[in-house]
Amino acid sequence: MLSPIRIDHPENHGLPAVALSRFFDMIEKNNLLVNSFMLLQEGRITARMWRAPYRPESLFV
Repeated sequence: MLSPIRIDHPENHGLPAVALSRFFDMIEKNNLLVNSFMLLQEGRITARMWRAPYRPESLFV
């Protein structure tokens, strides 16, 4: 059985939350075709984002 990936704050891994916010803003501003994004740092999820109609429950190939 797989164990879930733990979630943590990006600041705990040296990445300011404001930098992530700017990154996501630039994705939107430049109309980049990013449907979902997940950042893993040291084996933990520190950022994630989905655009409609995608959701965390969606299956990805």
